[in-house]
Amino acid sequence: MNRRQKELVELIAPLIELPSGEKMLRRRAASVVAAAVLGSVALTACGGGEAKTEKPTASTAGVSIAAGTPEAKEQKGTGDWAISTKGSLSQRFQWTRLQVGPKGNVVNGSGLAIYRFENDSAKPSAATCNDSCATTWPPVLVDRKTHVYIDGISAKAVGVVQRADGTFQLTLNGWPLYRFNQDLKAGDLFGEGRAGNWFAVDANGQPAFRGGAADGDEQAPGNQTPGKPGAMTLLSDPNDTSENNAARRVTGSGCVDVRPQNIASAIRDISGTSVKIWSEQGCKGRSALVSADILDLNTIGFDNDISSVFFG
Repeated sequence: MNRRQKELVELIAPLIELPSGEKMLRRRAASVVAAAVLGSVALTACGGGEAKTEKPTASTAGVSIAAGTPEAKEQKGTGDWAISTKGSLSQRFQWTRLQVGPKGNVVNGSGLAIYRFENDSAKPSAATCNDSCATTWPPVLVDRKTHVYIDGISAKAVGVVQRADGTFQLTLNGWPLYRFNQDLKAGDLFGEGRAGNWFAVDANGQPAFRGGAADGDEQAPGNQTPGKPGAMTLLSDPNDTSENNAARRVTGSGCVDVRPQNIASAIRDISGTSVKIWSEQGCKGRSALVSADILDLNTIGFDNDISSVFFG
């Protein structure tokens, strides 16, 4: 009997009522009670008692995240492959993939670009594109049975946030992820830069192309002067000047690489003293000086062929 048991016996024994003269029985009974009390305390300290079922946290929602490819494990018409075939929700939720595509932006298992919305937040994760917005920009939804395959992306960067409707949306470094409903085939980037709020993401959840096309990385080519501030809007459709048209606002001074390149068919809203478009990045290759709107770049031989702009 250890010291704590002896102390409890001395406290409990006088409280146990037994026939007079049964002192030894009283002490034995007290020993049994003391052992039971101490055993109960030990179980409580070790987490004993009724088991508790832990629910998946919002950061994982129970999804399985692992490096690999779906081709060897998943059936045709499921996961990201079910998006283009309009498969059932259960088929779509079976798996998804996040991989770095040929242009450096993240794409899914069908090669469709993945975007983030600047009105959302990453810390804490919060998705604000709902209702009609979510029709144009479908969130990358998962459930507790979804397998997430990653390639070129850290598993620690992938998470899940619960949306206002109770569904779960995949995140990358906290940013909720979306597709664009007008991207129909691998390589499409028609959602890039829309309304200045939607950007294709890189492996860290940051805008993959903003450095050149939106914020205006300044690169002065070796054979030209540093240049002066300027701006222009590149449109993918010369006959559509609405906000539904894929547009990129290019700003900066000197040489600015356009990302993604070679998608513009029209130019609008030029500002700057001298603006020259180039067929290669780094302000190399063929060039043309522009000073006014051009609604058909084919007329000057630059349809889908602008890779950089020099503002001078």
